[in-house]
Amino acid sequence: MQTINRTDQERVLLARLAAAAGRAITMASLAPVKPTKAFQSAKLGDRSAVIALLDDLVGRRLVSEEKTGRTAKYGITDAGSSYLSSLPVPAETTARRAGRRSKSDSAPIIENPNLVPFQRAFLLLQLLSAPDRTLTEGQANKLPLVAKEDLELTGPLASQLRRKLTAHGYLQERKEGRSLFVTITERGLAYLATLEHHPAGKFTMTGEALNSLLAARGKRPAEQQGDTSGDDRHARRDGGSGVPSNLGAAAFEVFRELARERFSRDGMVPIFEVRREMAGRYGPAAARHDTLDGPLLELWRNGKIRLVSISDTRGASASELEESITDAYETLFYMEDADGHSGTR
Repeated sequence: MQTINRTDQERVLLARLAAAAGRAITMASLAPVKPTKAFQSAKLGDRSAVIALLDDLVGRRLVSEEKTGRTAKYGITDAGSSYLSSLPVPAETTARRAGRRSKSDSAPIIENPNLVPFQRAFLLLQLLSAPDRTLTEGQANKLPLVAKEDLELTGPLASQLRRKLTAHGYLQERKEGRSLFVTITERGLAYLATLEHHPAGKFTMTGEALNSLLAARGKRPAEQQGDTSGDDRHARRDGGSGVPSNLGAAAFEVFRELARERFSRDGMVPIFEVRREMAGRYGPAAARHDTLDGPLLELWRNGKIRLVSISDTRGASASELEESITDAYETLFYMEDADGHSGTR
């Protein structure tokens, strides 16, 4: 009898859910009573094995489960997407990607967490240096040698990273005919100003692009958002450092926005996402451990949020764990509403 690797099972099942692009999939589709050829070729085992695997993934919060009567639907969570990106690529998949990428291969491309920050910086700077800060995706995917070799970027990987940057509001996309145009936003410019670049990177910039980047480093986040209302949530600062005077309130607002806009399915917002959003809005100083951890813990003590620990850290990258809150006993990885629901009220 063929032995089925558990990691391969998880990868195949999570990739199937990820390919659904946010749609929930029923058990009948994931594990049909009468196995189809496609199901057998996926090497997931029998129906009972898939059910057991789904139960385990739901318990680990990598997969969401919605029950209506006797029907259950499943979808991948943000934690599941992060875990999927950390799983090793099978040898046959690597070989296939060495040639032309199959259009039917819809599984996410594995990202190297150590290179992703440098790759984001390159892609944002590439657009900032372009006329009108805009390129078609085809133009943007004509990558220089340094991007291919030192940053390990490919066209498909660059496109995948741009989709995520767009989801964060750092890029804006528009379709004209058969062309997809991508533009860096003011929010993306502010985020770019917080990023480090790869030591081997070589860039050609216009003076206008350089001036914009330098100005973004010096701007207050309220100005980057075009907000001149004086709203305390964005505008009040201590000594003009860029760090909000009430850091806990600012972090709580960021948490609620992320819970509403990107993590509404289960309301579980990774701490590293809150930290990165804080850095993008207010600068790196607002996101450091010695600056932000205290206010987050205080929100927890005051009953405004719950901080949730994880015991199985295999689904998180090294950088995601580093940006969580860790002590000798546990790793606090998620934020959620104090009552355990989404922070959207």
